[in-house]
Amino acid sequence: MRAIGYATVSIQPGRSTAQKQLNAIRAAKLAAMRELAEKLYGANVAGQASVAEGRIVNDLLRSEVEGLIRGARVVSIQPVRNDVYQAELEIAAEEVYALRSRGRPVFQ
Repeated sequence: MRAIGYATVSIQPGRSTAQKQLNAIRAAKLAAMRELAEKLYGANVAGQASVAEGRIVNDLLRSEVEGLIRGARVVSIQPVRNDVYQAELEIAAEEVYALRSRGRPVFQ
């Protein structure tokens, strides 16, 4: 199972470009872990809309992901554009089976 995460360099905190790049790499890796967790455990999605006088005045959509990621391997971390890093992670089928058999899905 593979997952990809992206992060923008320019919006990262940091005093230098190098610090911002390192933070973008970390953020991209975490985004990929989140995607792995979504694939393994699912995502809890909730929505709410408010209507007044026939028109939407408030529309809210939330999602939550929670799960244990163990045994994931970094396939690659690389810049894909001037300001964007991509991290690709993978987890072996045996590890997926072990994670699923250890616990219950978080959202039911």
